[in-house]
Amino acid sequence: MSGKAPLHVAAYHGRVEEVAVLLADGANVDEDVNGDTPLLIAGEQGHDEVVLRMITAKASVNLYNKAGNSPLVVACEKGHAECVAKLLDANASVIRPTSTKASHR
Repeated sequence: MSGKAPLHVAAYHGRVEEVAVLLADGANVDEDVNGDTPLLIAGEQGHDEVVLRMITAKASVNLYNKAGNSPLVVACEKGHAECVAKLLDANASVIRPTSTKASHR
C-alpha cells in the first residue's frame, strides 16, 4: 500500500473507525491515488462496513479505475456479496463503460 493516502490504507485494511475519523476530518472520499478510489479498494477487499461508510459519506459509486473497473465490478469479481449488495442499493451502475476516459478522473 505504499504511495496511498491514509483513507486508502484504512479502506484496504478494513479499519472502520479509522475510516470514520478520516472522513469526519475531511478526507476526500473520491480521491484517486494511482487510479483507485478508497471505495474501490474497500470493495475489492470485501470490507462491507467500510463500503457502507463511504457510501454514506457520498462516495461516487460509479467511478472507474484505469483498468475500467468500478467498485461494483471489482466486488463482483472477488465474490464479495455484501459489498455488491450495498453498492447496488446505492445505485451503482451494472453497465461497464466501453471507454474509461469519461468516468475516470
